[in-house]
Amino acid sequence: MHEIKLVLADLDGTVVESEAHEASEAVITSLREAESRGIKFAAVTGRPFWMAKGLLKSIGFVDPCIFEGGATIINPVTEEVLWSKTVPTETTRKAVGILIDHASILEYGNGVIKAKDVDLEDINEPALSIWASVPVEMSDQLVKQLKVLPDVAVHGNNGPGGDFSRTGIQVTHIQADKEHAVSELLRLLNIDKMHTLAIGDGNNDLPLFNGAAMKIAMGNASDALKAEADHVVAQVSDDGFAEAMRRFA
Repeated sequence: MHEIKLVLADLDGTVVESEAHEASEAVITSLREAESRGIKFAAVTGRPFWMAKGLLKSIGFVDPCIFEGGATIINPVTEEVLWSKTVPTETTRKAVGILIDHASILEYGNGVIKAKDVDLEDINEPALSIWASVPVEMSDQLVKQLKVLPDVAVHGNNGPGGDFSRTGIQVTHIQADKEHAVSELLRLLNIDKMHTLAIGDGNNDLPLFNGAAMKIAMGNASDALKAEADHVVAQVSDDGFAEAMRRFA
């Protein structure tokens, strides 16, 4: 096994419970111990930066991290944007138009919007990503419609916020999934892929796995992600992330 120099960590369902804002002591301790051995950590999350920065600060992430499902790389300390890829304005408007009748909430731009409050005519700038919570029975149909749009990547994860009657759908630029963003991050940090470990729980972490050498799935991960993993650790509720750091980092 090659020496691990960089851990690429999904947040929700991996480092913390879905949509939580604090990590357990076991997770923080395992991260500090790995950092003391010279290992870098990068969050690779679907969250926008504004939604993740408090959590990252409380855990102590200081290396550049990936946000919006792979749409942007930001230094969490200085808040400098190091790289980004946006969905063009017209495509953003079309994506929101597809989702609006089925979404309870939408995220694009700089905040969360109730779908009933969205006016398509007000969408007049590109978005880093579009995210929506939709009924699980509609997810396949909506993903199929969204994938027709030009130059987009579309991912769906069941159970946003622990509600398994719904699916979270995220739309990014086709060159802004977790795999592409990890490639850019490795270039920025001058680290070879062979020295990376990726850990996640959802189908949107399949591209993350493509960008890393060692692949770790949480015990609560999707069957598809577990099938691609080199190892499976405990669930997020049982500090599987800390287990992975002790065993492999």
